[in-house]
Amino acid sequence: MSSNVILFGLGKMGYLYDAENRDNNVVLTHFSAIKESLKLNLVAIIETDSNRHKHLHKEFSSLLYADVNQIEITEKIDLVVIATPSKTHLEVVRAALKLSPRVILLEKPVANTLPDALEIFNLASESGVQIFINYQRNYHHEFRNLALDISQGRTQGPFVFTGWFNNGWLNNCSHLLALYLGLFPNGFDDLKISANNEDLLAWKTSDGSAQFINLKDFDGAFFSFELICKNRTYRYDSHFNTLRISELTQSQFFPKENSLSFPELSIDMNESNMLREVYGQLENYLSGSSSFTFSLEKGVMIVKLLSDLMQNRENGGSALGI
Repeated sequence: MSSNVILFGLGKMGYLYDAENRDNNVVLTHFSAIKESLKLNLVAIIETDSNRHKHLHKEFSSLLYADVNQIEITEKIDLVVIATPSKTHLEVVRAALKLSPRVILLEKPVANTLPDALEIFNLASESGVQIFINYQRNYHHEFRNLALDISQGRTQGPFVFTGWFNNGWLNNCSHLLALYLGLFPNGFDDLKISANNEDLLAWKTSDGSAQFINLKDFDGAFFSFELICKNRTYRYDSHFNTLRISELTQSQFFPKENSLSFPELSIDMNESNMLREVYGQLENYLSGSSSFTFSLEKGVMIVKLLSDLMQNRENGGSALGI
């Protein structure tokens, strides 16, 4: 039995990335992931942008609506996917909750302000609807395997996590924080934040998890990180979607110029499979099977930390901006 889905938004992550690509083997958007699934049934698409709605009306015909109130709901809605700009998330979540879905998949970040993120959390708690956040790299099996290795002691610390990003805190930096939190679930405990005009440093003072994280804004690929462990180094670059693993012989740091030539194992994390893995986990959840999800609570934690960072900047601590 298939699960009924409503999609909010036909922007880049909703539809346009795949419309521009036109490769049937690639899945970069929610629309393509839903249509590819044999377990999901797309019953409606909400697109409030009048120009986009007019342009795409022929292509989507009876599925496309300009307002959620235009839809006549005759069946139970299992999943609502929200792929609209983050500044609209609170408003769209309110509309989605009126549909009484079992699950909402919300694009990252949860919101672009902390008050909006906290209100979304409160609405979810009051309604009982599960809201999961689409930090899609966290759903990838290679990252989940690494997190499992860390939690079960197969990959041992002390750990040093260093990340580089561009395109602002709420965009690519939030991806880095999500990956850090995925690898170290208690990694935001006891963080002390300091910053200057070049770097942002956040240390973990209590025992366990990562000893510190070092985040740097730079001109390069979308975002990259290096995780130095006791006996090996993991390097990920989002531009090439590769996770490179090498045995640690000395303290090595990922070069700012982003030149990639590392020994040992290189894992190609095909971007077209990331959303497939997200929706595979959602299908498992909807069917009652074991699944991995990125929780709303973690998403709000990220917005809270980013809010603290921006407040630090406004108080003269950092010149980095959104």
